[in-house]
Amino acid sequence: AYSLSSHTRKNALVVMLAAICVTTSAQAAYVNNGFVSGEQYRTKMATEDQEAFVVGVVSGILVAPLLGGDEKKANKFSTCISPMGGRQLNAIVKQWIDINPERWHQGMNTSIYFAIKQACSL
Repeated sequence: AYSLSSHTRKNALVVMLAAICVTTSAQAAYVNNGFVSGEQYRTKMATEDQEAFVVGVVSGILVAPLLGGDEKKANKFSTCISPMGGRQLNAIVKQWIDINPERWHQGMNTSIYFAIKQACSL
C-alpha cells in the first residue's frame, strides 16, 4: 500500500485525466501541463510518491480508448508495460527525466508518456 502525501492524493484523478488527453488523438493536440513538473518530480517527491504518480499517469493512458483514443496504440502500450510493476515504470521515468534536463520545466504527464513510449519502442 502506498502512503501518499495529501497533495498527491488530491490531484491523482486530475493527473490521470490529463494523461488520457496525451493519447486520445494521433493529431497534434493541446495537452495540459498537469500538476507536477519534472523539477518537482525530481526534487520534491518522495520515491513512493513518484512511483504512485507514475502509476496514476500510466493508468490514465490505459483508459484513453474510453475517450476516443487509439485502441491499437493503447493495446501496444499495455502489452509492453503489462509485466512491469510500478517500481520498474518509475525507474524508466527517472532515468529518462534525468537525461532530458530540457524537459524539467514541463509537466510530468507528458514526460512519463514519452519515457515509456521510448522504452517500449512505440
